[in-house]
Amino acid sequence: MTLSLADRVFETSTTTGNGTISLAGAVPGFRSFVSGVGSGKIVPYIIDDGLNWEVGYGTITSGSPDTLTRTKVLSSSNAGGLVNWGAGVRNVRLSSAAGIDTARDENLNIIVGHGASGGSANAQTVTLNPVPENYSDGMIISWFSQGNVTGAMTVNVNGKGAKTVKWRGADLTSGAFSTGNLIFGIYKSSSGFVELITPPNNLELADGSLTFVKIAAAAIASVADIVAGTLSKIVTASNLLTYIKTYVVTPWVAYNPTFTGMGTVTGASFRSRRVGGNLEIRGKFTTGTAVASEARVSLGYNGTDSNVTSASSIATLEHCGNGARSSAGALLDAVLIEPSVGYLTFGYQASGVSSLVKQNASTIFGTALTYSFSASVPIQGWD
Repeated sequence: MTLSLADRVFETSTTTGNGTISLAGAVPGFRSFVSGVGSGKIVPYIIDDGLNWEVGYGTITSGSPDTLTRTKVLSSSNAGGLVNWGAGVRNVRLSSAAGIDTARDENLNIIVGHGASGGSANAQTVTLNPVPENYSDGMIISWFSQGNVTGAMTVNVNGKGAKTVKWRGADLTSGAFSTGNLIFGIYKSSSGFVELITPPNNLELADGSLTFVKIAAAAIASVADIVAGTLSKIVTASNLLTYIKTYVVTPWVAYNPTFTGMGTVTGASFRSRRVGGNLEIRGKFTTGTAVASEARVSLGYNGTDSNVTSASSIATLEHCGNGARSSAGALLDAVLIEPSVGYLTFGYQASGVSSLVKQNASTIFGTALTYSFSASVPIQGWD
């Protein structure tokens, strides 16, 4: 329902009783209701005869004569009810009324749909001024949250009945709003609930959505909470996970790897970090007395040795890095990785030797060799 207003609308009537008012035409210098707003319009009115009076709203209908159907009485000399008019002439004017006028504050600012809050965190109340007769489709409601929302929430406006508050058709969940947060919504008569315009604090990104995601700092205990494990502490939406796995870069952190086939290793210095779905490693060490077993260096992440494995999607054996050695020679050193293992292996290219062949430590390193390398390894669960 939308009320129609117009200036200088003033008629008289001699209708008796408490039913529809027949209008007798405009007072000189004024307009009739039909000429002012048109037939079928809902208008606020004031009727008085100098002693009795009635304020309300009703519907104008063009005819012979034009009529005013008194739909709702807001106040009257008859204790707020319809006045039973006696014989005589009375004034009928189009005029705004306190019960339906736009509310203004002490600074004359218009306050539309905003009210004082009360109730509890999950069953909040709002008091609007002027007081609405009932909920209307498209009705704007705003208030400051009465508490920390812990689940599904309702709002009851001026005691007209509790309505469930939803975000995109779904109930709110714990953490949606905190005490004092602004809540702004629109009532939908087709569904009977209040649909939020302001997004909740704990909004999560749904697949295919362009909505932003807020990550609560309290949910992240360390960098590892973001880049290791399941990432479930943030959000499970696949498109956001793809973004994180592609662009996340963590700081370099030292770790102490396990060496195989290299005797007693000295001077080991290793660091690793995550870059998207890959583990990057930089390492340097000096071998002891190498033996005839496959040369290996374990993978490690975030300061811990042997806590990640290579991705199962890796080919049977592939190149993942390069090395440099302290001894002279024409060898081209290669760092190798294979699927679903927790270690690097090593190869070299020379005449008659392929770099995609894993070598024994005694063959590739020998004794007391200083070796430095860098590698990038796709990690299972990060890809």
